[in-house]
Amino acid sequence: MIGRAARNVSADEALSHIAGAMPFNDVSARDLQLQNPLWTSGKAIDTFAPCGPALVTLDEAGELGELKLCTRVNGEILQQGTTANLIFGPAELVSWLSRTMTLQPGDIIATGTPAGVGAARGRFLRVGDTVEVEIERLGTLSNPIVGE
Repeated sequence: MIGRAARNVSADEALSHIAGAMPFNDVSARDLQLQNPLWTSGKAIDTFAPCGPALVTLDEAGELGELKLCTRVNGEILQQGTTANLIFGPAELVSWLSRTMTLQPGDIIATGTPAGVGAARGRFLRVGDTVEVEIERLGTLSNPIVGE
């Protein structure tokens, strides 16, 4: 999460613009997402970007580039990796995005996910499932899947 405005910042100064980090569940409705070439309809549904359980400041989180993470559905690990495997680390992301737009305090940047998304496995969430996104030193975000 951005803590202070960032515009055209270098990767070297980008971390000073980050307030902290937290787990983020990038939920997708694949049926809607695949109806057209724009992913917005499958990503922009109410309740589809839960994050937390709390913002952990960088001084508490330590190095963001080497955190273990996993995603579980009903207790089963479906995704596992480390932030070291991100294509672009937090500093590079903030720097690159700040060249296109001014990042404001409170803006959240989702950094990506390890291999193993449900659609690739032919597995989709159902009402009654529970999804947990856990990141070392940042906490565990737990979300029940409910109907409308």
